[in-house]
Amino acid sequence: MEGKYGIENLKILFAVPVAIGQVSYEIHASEDRSWKRFLKVVDVADETFDLLKVKWDQVKGEILDLDDLERKELVESIKQKFDIADDNIEGVVEDSLSIIDDMGSIVSKSINLYRRLKNK
Repeated sequence: MEGKYGIENLKILFAVPVAIGQVSYEIHASEDRSWKRFLKVVDVADETFDLLKVKWDQVKGEILDLDDLERKELVESIKQKFDIADDNIEGVVEDSLSIIDDMGSIVSKSINLYRRLKNK
């Protein structure tokens, strides 16, 4: 049975940390020591800008409503998008979820910081 929320927001959220990791690795591993290696950051821009499409008020519902079929679809979309081997996918998903949680904490702390600065 498909959940009532779907998983479109989760697909975006899970893709961002994987894309950032991929580009960071490519920059670090590059033998090109010129500034041009940092142009790879542009590769992650699409994923990052996709965060603007996320309906944040639905994310918690998507996570809580996630069923087995949706979980498999989410995993499969990450595997295909980033060409990840089956034996690595579970770790990638776990690490992505942890990073998403950290990102939520950072955003929340940043909002609170801004509110404190604004009230001065």
